[in-house]
Amino acid sequence: MKKLIVFVTMIFISAGIMATNTENSNYVVAKGQTHFGKDIKFGLRYTKVIKTTGEVVKIRNAEVDAICNNGKVYEKMPVVRCDTKAKEMVMLEYVTARNGLKLYRLCQFVEKCDPGSQTFRTAQPEYCYYVFKDGEFYLQIDKKNAATALPFFGIGIES
Repeated sequence: MKKLIVFVTMIFISAGIMATNTENSNYVVAKGQTHFGKDIKFGLRYTKVIKTTGEVVKIRNAEVDAICNNGKVYEKMPVVRCDTKAKEMVMLEYVTARNGLKLYRLCQFVEKCDPGSQTFRTAQPEYCYYVFKDGEFYLQIDKKNAATALPFFGIGIES
């Protein structure tokens, strides 16, 4: 009986080790094709997928539809900017989903300058959250609706 328990335990441990294999967890989706690789390099014009065989696949950044790199998933989604009212496609980080709604976030680095006091703050990350339903823009999370929308997705809010 002890041998059986040890054997089953070893099977679960080996399954866990195989599940954490990062070799196939990185991928790029472009033009309906998924390219798996051990590493992904991002450039100004091209994204390079480095396969386990050493082969390098270059993909134009404009053709990339989704990326999974180091456990984070990014998808190209339509976002309506408040200042221009124009719809543009932006790579958003997938956060979570619930009841057919998906929560994404956009990280922007913003520099602040105060000419009166002549102070300059280096770029700090600011996050914008968006909700999508069936692949279409549904709601932008702002200060007014964050207290109800983010807990719906299981995300706590600092006060």
